Amino acid sequence: MPGKWGDAAPHAAHAADCAVRDLNVGRGMDFEAAKMLIGKRIPVPFVTGYNLSAIPSELSHIRCLQKPTSSTKFVRAIAELCKGKK
Repeated sequence: MPGKWGDAAPHAAHAADCAVRDLNVGRGMDFEAAKMLIGKRIPVPFVTGYNLSAIPSELSHIRCLQKPTSSTKFVRAIAELCKGKK
C-alpha cells in the first residue's frame, strides 16, 4: 500500500542509529518495519498501550515501553539502546 510507513523504512534506516515503533499507528498491527530494522541491526524499541501479548513471539525480546510513559523513561530507553552505535 503506497504511503505505508514500511515503504519508507529502508530509506530511513540507512542513516538511523535507533528507531521507535508504535505497535499501532492507525492501520492495525504492523511488525514488518521493525523486522527490517532489526535485520539491519538497528535498535527498535516498541511503544504501546496494548497488552504485550500482541507482540509476536519472535519479537518478544524487544524492549517495550507501555503507554502512557514518561519522557524520562522514553529518553533513557533510547539512550540505552543507542549506546555504542556511534
